[in-house]
Amino acid sequence: MANGDTAAALGWTTFTNAQNVSQGYDNDNYVLDRVADARVDLRDKVLPAINQPVFLARGVSSTSVAQGEWKNLTSWVTPRLNDGFTKWTGGALTIAKDGVYRVSTHAQFGFDTNENTDMTYIGAQLVKNTTSPNTTAGTVLKSVPGRYVAAVDLNGLVPLVAGDVVTLLVRQNNGRSATLPLGSSPFDVTMSLEWVRA
Repeated sequence: MANGDTAAALGWTTFTNAQNVSQGYDNDNYVLDRVADARVDLRDKVLPAINQPVFLARGVSSTSVAQGEWKNLTSWVTPRLNDGFTKWTGGALTIAKDGVYRVSTHAQFGFDTNENTDMTYIGAQLVKNTTSPNTTAGTVLKSVPGRYVAAVDLNGLVPLVAGDVVTLLVRQNNGRSATLPLGSSPFDVTMSLEWVRA
């Protein structure tokens, strides 16, 4: 492959050895401009599209949830991923960049077989700027599965703005008015957010 073939394949102007030598500096500057254009595209378009906010954390094992109450999950292990978010403390994640986020959460209770058959329902809500459930402005994702299930998941796209604080709430109802623990396996409680687009 000769010098200039790659540039020509991209549609860039190339130069022959028949050109006047006095054009050399101008040709050099032309090449530098094209390289600078590529660098600006990389900086302003490519890297921002790749390096978007992403977050993944898992909850502390065996967190107890009282019968019939929405529990704000405040106990978490150090996040496995936390790139591009302002703050994460006590189960509250602060958004740093406006946009639509892909959200996924999982909460699984640590039942034995008999306890599971007592369940009326379990539920989960992702809320923003509040720790109260079922608020018009605050609830961004909600799921209440039917009976005899041990886990609840939230999955969806959520518009958020910088400064929003999101929190995961869970609830369980059972036939024995019992406080029950969330699961003790490493990924029985998880929350992830990934920026998708502005």
